[in-house]
Amino acid sequence: MEKDQSRSKDRWDKANIVISLIVTAGIGISSLLFSTSIKQTETRAQMVALAVGILKEKPPEKDPQAMALREWAIEVIDEYSGVDVEENAREILRNSALPLPGNGQLDVSALPDDAILSIDGIVQPKGDGTVTVSPGKHQVRIERNGVIREFEVEIKSATGVLTRDLLRM
Repeated sequence: MEKDQSRSKDRWDKANIVISLIVTAGIGISSLLFSTSIKQTETRAQMVALAVGILKEKPPEKDPQAMALREWAIEVIDEYSGVDVEENAREILRNSALPLPGNGQLDVSALPDDAILSIDGIVQPKGDGTVTVSPGKHQVRIERNGVIREFEVEIKSATGVLTRDLLRM
């Protein structure tokens, strides 16, 4: 009888060990899957942010590398953002800057062609006379013929204009 009780206790002990191992392995696998899922989500969010950064800029004309990069960015948004990008939207994104809420265009068309414009310390490329900026205060620096003019502008809405008076040098 004692032998039967001893065997029963041994079986019960072995069952507890096996169950503990299974539970521990299950928790480990669940943690790994959860961690992997979080990493994938973070990576996708970073990829979408990178794609939006590319698409928010106006595409340079006739630059095959820039167009290939924009095409990649469109594919990333289509694949990872959860939004299907239809063909008409793709065509718009290929040919114009992504309109972002809150960002605006700073009109610098009155700026002389030979002037160097910096906004918040970043030299701005010569373009169509607009610079994409976020609402808020920005440090503007204009350099022309050795003369430097620095001032602050505040964009309160989606569009700001640097008037001829501000840009006169």
